[in-house]
Amino acid sequence: MALITQQQILRSYNPPFAKSMNESVSEAAATRLKRSATKAFSITEHYDIFLCHAFKDAQYVEAIKEFLESHNLTVYVDWIDDPQLNRAHVTPATAAKLRAAMRRSTSLIYAASVNASASKWMPWELGYSDAFHGRVAILPLADENKLVTAYEGQEFMGIYPYVDDDESGKLLLNSQQESKNVPIRTWLQGSGNSSLQLIKG
Repeated sequence: MALITQQQILRSYNPPFAKSMNESVSEAAATRLKRSATKAFSITEHYDIFLCHAFKDAQYVEAIKEFLESHNLTVYVDWIDDPQLNRAHVTPATAAKLRAAMRRSTSLIYAASVNASASKWMPWELGYSDAFHGRVAILPLADENKLVTAYEGQEFMGIYPYVDDDESGKLLLNSQQESKNVPIRTWLQGSGNSSLQLIKG
């Protein structure tokens, strides 16, 4: 599994923000992005990707979203596209809005990090999307100093394809079960319900 590191994401896709890593970046990113959000999620709007992530990784989410959107993909991030949501309080209304966003997204990409294992929302979002449309993929995200232990306790991730890019910068989905990969757009447009079917087919 080719791991993408947090530092790589910041250096490669958002260099100015990478310089502020020592300045309470989680809070700074969340505040700045909420201010810049210009619209709330619409019940009729469609997204290519629902980005499932731990809020403690907020400092990396802008860079991940920017990276995916640079490949002409539309990306939903709850506290950016629907800033009135409060992830700290689990309510039926919050869950309903997240379900609506997942139903309006073709796929879910799970930003797998050290913080993901402690998230209460991420397993629920992954399970809901897997059952609803089956297009689930993993974006490995680890600290350079924690590559070995980053995914302990999250072995279930091995059943899903993972996001990678080739030497030309083309975004791919790689099967962890077989040595096969497909362009992410092909994966998004494929027929069938299973992420693995789309990779294997």
